[in-house]
Amino acid sequence: MIKSLLATVVICFLSGAIGVAAQPLSAASAEIAAEHKITRAALITVSEDIASQRHKLQQQLQAIKVKTSQTKKTATQLKSSLQKLQQQEIELKKVLNGKQAVLNKIAAAVRDNANLVLANGNGYADVATAPEWYRKLEQVGASDKFPALEDIHFLNQTLLDAISASGQLRLNRETIFARSGEAIDALVLRCGNFQTFYQYGSEVGFLRSDPAMNGLQIAAYVADAAETEMIRTAFERVGKTSTGAELNLDRVPLDVSAGKLINDQPVPSGFFAMIKAGGWFIWPIVLIAIIGILLVIERSLVLYGFAANGREAVARGTELLTAKLRTPAEYVVRAMAQPDNDSLEVRESRMEEAILEQLPRLERFLQTLKIMAAISPLLGLLGTVSGIIQTFRVISTFGNGDPKLLSAGISEALLTTEAGLLVAIPLLLCHHFLQLRVKTLVLDMESAGAAMLSISTQNDVRP
Repeated sequence: MIKSLLATVVICFLSGAIGVAAQPLSAASAEIAAEHKITRAALITVSEDIASQRHKLQQQLQAIKVKTSQTKKTATQLKSSLQKLQQQEIELKKVLNGKQAVLNKIAAAVRDNANLVLANGNGYADVATAPEWYRKLEQVGASDKFPALEDIHFLNQTLLDAISASGQLRLNRETIFARSGEAIDALVLRCGNFQTFYQYGSEVGFLRSDPAMNGLQIAAYVADAAETEMIRTAFERVGKTSTGAELNLDRVPLDVSAGKLINDQPVPSGFFAMIKAGGWFIWPIVLIAIIGILLVIERSLVLYGFAANGREAVARGTELLTAKLRTPAEYVVRAMAQPDNDSLEVRESRMEEAILEQLPRLERFLQTLKIMAAISPLLGLLGTVSGIIQTFRVISTFGNGDPKLLSAGISEALLTTEAGLLVAIPLLLCHHFLQLRVKTLVLDMESAGAAMLSISTQNDVRP
């Protein structure tokens, strides 16, 4: 009874406690649910923002990729353009280097002629009455820069004005010297102190002063068509007047290089000019080159016409006893294929004899090529010594003031050396390759002979 009462009390107590706690739990659950709903809504908003930002970033990335592709394409085009420009720059530099020497000669000629006019100023103009004229010529002659076009025109006009002012246009018949040194009677037109022309029949041209002949000689320079026409016009106009001093020529060709152009002999070019300038010792070198070329062609046709067919010849064996032989290996095989009962030593000797019989036609002229290749540079050296001796003779006779007197000996010395090396080097190379071909054919013969010797030995061993 007591136990039942106690149980009832405990149950009531627990029921009351549970009832008291149920109210806070329900409120907490509702609060949690509300917060969960708010959190879920926030998560949805954040997800939408993330999706929106991702979409924008993808669009930006795509735009960047397109821009990058366009940039790469532009860079490729620019690189191609840069390469073309660099190639053009290289070509233009080559052209510039080629023209730079011509420009330097023109500048030097202008400066030299300006200084020449200044040095002879009293004969051209009165410095006191023409200070600006004199000062400008001084600037042209002293300048290190390339002269302006107006300076060149000014110098040219100065020379023409000096001719007109000098009143020394004279037309006379005089005795002059041809380029060969022969004395001829021709019309001579003297244009002041600057230029002298001649007319001999239908031929006209420039004259130069030759101290050695004590007179005027036809210059080495040959006038072109335009200059020839101007010279003929000058002769006609001067010839129609009573005195050349009263004539003012509009156009007349002048050597503005202070005599360098018309006095210098034209430099010959070409193979025959080089041979002629090389002296006597270059002719043996040329002869060696011709003979060497012929020998190389003949040896190449012979040696490379033989096939290295040792194996095929061994396979044919006794067939070669009646067949037409074409290669060295076939000759050796036929010699070894003769039916006999000789000993091994006799067969070896026969093989060596067959190989030695083929060597002369294989090695013919090879030693000659080697000797010719060795002689060529020695002949070139001999020509060099001869040219140097000639140069020292000229120096001892005339001194070393004129480089033209020394050029012949120096040219002979250098040309013979160059010719000797140009002949020797190809001949040595050809000899090397031909010798290699001979070795190949000899090894082919030895291989075929050894194979035939082995076959005959095996046949002797068999019962």
